[in-house]
Amino acid sequence: GVLSWEAPLSEMLPDLAAEMRPEYRDVTLVDLMSHRAGLPENHSDEAYFRTFFTDTRPLQEQRLAYLRLAVADAPVGPTRGEPSYSNTGLILAGAIAEQATGKSYETLMQEEVFGPLGMTTAVFNQIPDAGETSGHIDGRMSVAADGNPQMILPAGGVRMTLADWARFCIDQ
Repeated sequence: GVLSWEAPLSEMLPDLAAEMRPEYRDVTLVDLMSHRAGLPENHSDEAYFRTFFTDTRPLQEQRLAYLRLAVADAPVGPTRGEPSYSNTGLILAGAIAEQATGKSYETLMQEEVFGPLGMTTAVFNQIPDAGETSGHIDGRMSVAADGNPQMILPAGGVRMTLADWARFCIDQ
């Protein structure tokens, strides 16, 4: 009851409204979650993105700093046009939930999804512990530098056992 699928982005994140391109002002949560907001996949400044690996601010502050620049990026298409995958749109959705509840995305996921589903192994740390299964990139084991900073978590990055993944999939 604290979020609206149809509220405009400019109302849901008023602190970003001044930097927001006009094309994004009436974007809704439905647009963000269906990748139909016209947003680019990521903010184009890769060097800036990499600074989040060492950023020590709370994740909510980091997300808003990233989004402040990202909502000024030119759209890749019209709002409600053809779907175009956007990590930025998912980070915006996470920030909207944080703004509406006063809780971090990570806390909300634990309280609203993982806990009720009995998912006990879900973690947000993207770097596997010694002995844990690791992904591969370009035919080699992935390393921490291949991942994403924690700031991007609303766009993905949760790790869990296959049993917990099954719980999530069955729920969905």
